[in-house]
Amino acid sequence: MPNVAMSSKNVTHASAANAADPGNTALSSPEQMYSPILVVKSGGAAGGGVSSFEQPVANYTSDGQYASQHLGPTRSELDPYFSNFTGDPDSWIGSSDFQFMSNNGSGPNGADTNIGKVDRSTISQVAVNHFRGPMCISGIGTDLADRPYPAVSSTGEDSWKLNPEAVNDRSTWPAGPLDVKWDEERKVWSGGPQFLMGFAERVPRGSLCSPSQFTVNVFRLERGRGNGLSNLLFGETVTVFNFDESLEEQGTSGNQAADEKKKIFVICARINYVWVPIWVGCPQECGVGRFVGPCQEEDCTGPPGGPTDD
Repeated sequence: MPNVAMSSKNVTHASAANAADPGNTALSSPEQMYSPILVVKSGGAAGGGVSSFEQPVANYTSDGQYASQHLGPTRSELDPYFSNFTGDPDSWIGSSDFQFMSNNGSGPNGADTNIGKVDRSTISQVAVNHFRGPMCISGIGTDLADRPYPAVSSTGEDSWKLNPEAVNDRSTWPAGPLDVKWDEERKVWSGGPQFLMGFAERVPRGSLCSPSQFTVNVFRLERGRGNGLSNLLFGETVTVFNFDESLEEQGTSGNQAADEKKKIFVICARINYVWVPIWVGCPQECGVGRFVGPCQEEDCTGPPGGPTDD
């Protein structure tokens, strides 16, 4: 197995070590693993040959709690230097345990890469090194079928058993680039489409060329884990586009008063920057079938209930 090591040797010494044992040495220079990044507080920067964080862009179809009304975290919240999770990007850099970085701050003795020697409230941008993408990963885990990988075999029960040689034989480990997607609106690298669920009052018939639009009131988990869901905490909404001519669910029926709207369960996903329905429920008419009494008795906008981990 090739040696796994970090070295402070210069290029000449490292090259000599590789020449002495080429079949048992893995060698890379830092720029293959890291890339310089410029981070500007609550802003963006371009040029200078360095990539930089950008400001999130509103998509105008969601009314969420995150920056630019997104329904998922953006660069503004996930910024490791000027995070807005606390509502104050200045407090993050001022309270973090970071020690050294290129920055534009100043203190009694001027500028310093040791941010303990500058007034942190004066720092509005940093230049740092972070992982280069695509990141390359080698290791053990599970495949898309949740089977241990590398496995003893590709079929039968052995496909659910981790190859015991993987414990100390890295040549058995799968290696490849990490496949994540760039979200041009939230300005983050994302692991895949975002899914949400909630309820709509109606789902109009759509079409491929002219999709209909409808509003979904987003369910959020308000306490613990489990079934404590409601739309009460934030009142978030999202505009969903229906491209399906065969999909339609009217908001009222012959047995309902005009002001008694259905609560139609909807699961939606953000694909190609557009929210589309993945599942739309078909609630029965009020007073018909297993429903007895007005549908409004089941008010899922109220306080959450159900099992939690509390």
